[in-house]
Amino acid sequence: MPAPEVAVSDEEADAAVHLAKTLTSDIAELGEEKTFRLEATSEALGVDPLLLALDGLKTQKEAVDAQIRRLPAYGREFYSSHPYSLEELARHSGHTFSSVRTGYGDKEIQAVAEQIGLQPNRPTRPGADKTR
Repeated sequence: MPAPEVAVSDEEADAAVHLAKTLTSDIAELGEEKTFRLEATSEALGVDPLLLALDGLKTQKEAVDAQIRRLPAYGREFYSSHPYSLEELARHSGHTFSSVRTGYGDKEIQAVAEQIGLQPNRPTRPGADKTR
């Protein structure tokens, strides 16, 4: 069953677009920086370029995984007075209901708050993983 349509303010829409652009930019910068360092290391130490390429892809994957944890945090903790449902976020992220529910914690909520300059709409979840 599709989620009901919710009116979104211009401020909320702008915050979502800003978050997506920031996260995409962060991933691109990380990739460029990592590539430069890998090339320099490869030349200096004679390291196998295949292994360096795999390291670079692993770094990109970690950055995307971090983004996939932050976007549900935004959708649940910051988005309007009607947060996205766990089922909807799970369906679109390729994760299970449970992994979306436990996939982000205080660290991701704080990172989103800093990126968009807003505080969560609701208090920190009781029992949230504070070590992430």
